[in-house]
Amino acid sequence: MMQLKLPSRHLVDNDKTEHQWNLWLSSIGAGKVALLYVYENGSTIKTFPMLASFKRACIDPVATDRAGAASDVTLQEFADRLQQRWGSTFQGAAILWRMWANEMVRSLSRSTWEVAIEQPPPGVVARLFRLAEASLEQQISGISRSANLALYCVNAAIAANNQLLQDWESFGARITENGKCLVARKDVIQSFIDDVLLPRDVADPMERMENIPDVDHV
Repeated sequence: MMQLKLPSRHLVDNDKTEHQWNLWLSSIGAGKVALLYVYENGSTIKTFPMLASFKRACIDPVATDRAGAASDVTLQEFADRLQQRWGSTFQGAAILWRMWANEMVRSLSRSTWEVAIEQPPPGVVARLFRLAEASLEQQISGISRSANLALYCVNAAIAANNQLLQDWESFGARITENGKCLVARKDVIQSFIDDVLLPRDVADPMERMENIPDVDHV
């Protein structure tokens, strides 16, 4: 839990909207310092006796040995709960379940045990277990479904590629035929041009006409 406190020892209410926080920041003014307090176990625990009582009730194992660690009874109880939760997924000797329980109890407070039970085993322990038969069958079935799906996708891609190749060949044939049509049209136009042009060896009649003087209008 985190809470802001002003130099006047006034605790700031945490239940503010974003707009209210903006107004609060504007109201404290420049140069003022607000202290941020971080409470590991909440702000209601104010004394060491209260903290000790809280740890006994919520954090420390119910039963401990002389060194203060979780007792064998606590470990076995935790191991039984782990096996009950994960027995259909993992298989292993009883010592492996106790190793898993020891990892959880040693590194976590009792307040987090319920959440820890729902988590898969840590890597150092997971590699020692083997998958249960039902879980193994499910995993193989899942792998088979994934492989079949991948094969279906590849086959679909191959079919699409073959169709694209056929379309490309068909498109190429159309381009070739279109080129032949253009050549034929060119030949037709060229023939038309050749028919329209006058022969170059035809004599100009104007050059052979005799220029007779005009004697009637003199």
